[in-house]
Amino acid sequence: MSHFFARPELHNAGDGDYELLHKVMAVAGYYRVIQLKDGHWYDLPTGEYYKNTIDSTTITSTTIERYEVEDAILQIVNNNTDKGKDYSLVLTKSFTSDVCLKLKRTTDTSKLPPGENL
Repeated sequence: MSHFFARPELHNAGDGDYELLHKVMAVAGYYRVIQLKDGHWYDLPTGEYYKNTIDSTTITSTTIERYEVEDAILQIVNNNTDKGKDYSLVLTKSFTSDVCLKLKRTTDTSKLPPGENL
């Protein structure tokens, strides 16, 4: 099992760019919440996305995830008529769920993966 954390930033973002980013990241399986061992969902810090996958432990899965995230971001950057659009991206992969987190429980069901509830 792999845990991916993505932190994209849109440079010169316009109105609605981040709402669109949330939608395209969700299509790629990345959400702004994480479910911890207690079974509850927690909000991630602003701009952070999480995806839990069942895959092999090869570098290939990381490469695939990078392209999925970049494809999501590029939908916004390339489809925007404003010039000067660009982005930065940090993508990390962990094979363990042992991470240090201090988060608030979410109350926003729109952030949850399909089929999940609070």
